[in-house]
Amino acid sequence: MTSNSHPSNDRYSRQVLFAGIGAEGQQRLLSSRALIVGCGALGSAQAESLARAGIGNLRIVDRDFVEFSNLQRQTMFTEADANDRLPKVIAGANHLRKINSDVLVEPEISDVNHSNIERLIQDCDVVIDGTDNFATRYLINDACVKHNVNWIYGAAVGSYGVTMTIRPRADVRHCGRDHANHQCRCGNSGQRSVETVDRKRRRAAQLSDAVRCLAERVATHSSGDAGEGLPDLFGS
Repeated sequence: MTSNSHPSNDRYSRQVLFAGIGAEGQQRLLSSRALIVGCGALGSAQAESLARAGIGNLRIVDRDFVEFSNLQRQTMFTEADANDRLPKVIAGANHLRKINSDVLVEPEISDVNHSNIERLIQDCDVVIDGTDNFATRYLINDACVKHNVNWIYGAAVGSYGVTMTIRPRADVRHCGRDHANHQCRCGNSGQRSVETVDRKRRRAAQLSDAVRCLAERVATHSSGDAGEGLPDLFGS
């Protein structure tokens, strides 16, 4: 890290002043590594916000290329990216490095599967779900439970969205499958209850819990409103 990333520098001064992070929490952010699986509407916004917050290492994984239909909602990409048909993680990495050159961005053009998921989460402090299917989420959950890594589930269909933060050693595969069948009752599971939120609040909820995980380096809270504790940083 360069001197630009020191918590006393003006770049992170507002986060240092915020009691939920402080100077010690900002130092933890600077030394943290996050994995974002999927660079669509959720993943691109999460990656940009984490880079601005000062995450030390950011690993982003996606197999797709930028298309014009992405530009309406996937904020990290430009017309030039779509014209050039750049892989999303390459376009995203270029964008993130311009936002914060101190962040080590690790782009990987890949389809996440059983053969690479454990390698991808290696050394990560948190995994953020930006995927669009439950099969990949089950892989993420199994690997994170096995290796004791926090992960934050998020999904959207139309105007409906959900988010859930999953603690280490709390295997919720069956809960996730029940939720897929609209049968989940997560309020009694020891996890954050599944929340119906609009798109911006869902992003804020995931990002707030990710920063809380990284700044505190403890298991995330099991209850509370989406984004509670960090509203000034990631509020809609």
